[in-house]
Amino acid sequence: MKVIISPAKTLNFDEIDFKDSSKSVFLDMAEEIITELRKLTVEDIGKKLKVNENLAKLNYKRYQNWKKDTSVSSATVNKINSKQAIFTYNGHLFKNIELDSFRNDDIDYLQDNLVIISTLYGVLRPLDLIMPYRLDFLAKIKVNNNNLYAFWQDIITDYFNELNDKLIINLASNEYSKVLNRKKLNKKVVDIVFKEFKNGKYKTMSMSAKKMRGRFLNFLAKNKITDLEFLKKFDFDNYKFSEKESSDNCFTFLKN
Repeated sequence: MKVIISPAKTLNFDEIDFKDSSKSVFLDMAEEIITELRKLTVEDIGKKLKVNENLAKLNYKRYQNWKKDTSVSSATVNKINSKQAIFTYNGHLFKNIELDSFRNDDIDYLQDNLVIISTLYGVLRPLDLIMPYRLDFLAKIKVNNNNLYAFWQDIITDYFNELNDKLIINLASNEYSKVLNRKKLNKKVVDIVFKEFKNGKYKTMSMSAKKMRGRFLNFLAKNKITDLEFLKKFDFDNYKFSEKESSDNCFTFLKN
């Protein structure tokens, strides 16, 4: 079983004691993208990423300083330049995994089962090292005359097709999960949806959904889940599995 999630825009490169790491599989492709990003001016970056001038300047420096070969740094916080992905992304989903409560076997479970879809790196295992960057699939960037979806779709789809795992649990946002070509994918995909009751109907609330995706990952790792039926036992913050609202390919959890 593989579980896919989206990355986060906010990053935390504070030093940590955890030193085990791995190398991402598509660094050559990431370098191709960086080569294009390095051609952009600060103004270009601001427009293509839709960020303010300060963020544009920051990411200009990040692109210029990015390198393919990285290693875990034992330097001070200000000098650390690479870090394991699972400890670096700092959005709502990642905060709610609550990694501080994890034992080594919980981290091992994530390393074996979790894949982070990345616009720059393609796919990342939790302990793959990353350098500071900001890039999403909506950015108006062309690589080899392809937009970022077209650049990655076959590569990422083939990556999953070649794995022995027969099941993909989708906890990623639509922006990231749609890079998978499901028509060519030889795996069963089960989407996980969280909805709460607002103004007379059930809706997916963005912040709540991100939180619950993190809690769901916590649940998976702490229980070492590999069985599809066991996913239905997730019960947190009054979110419960709804048989009525679910299907074979979509498990829906409702909060009343």
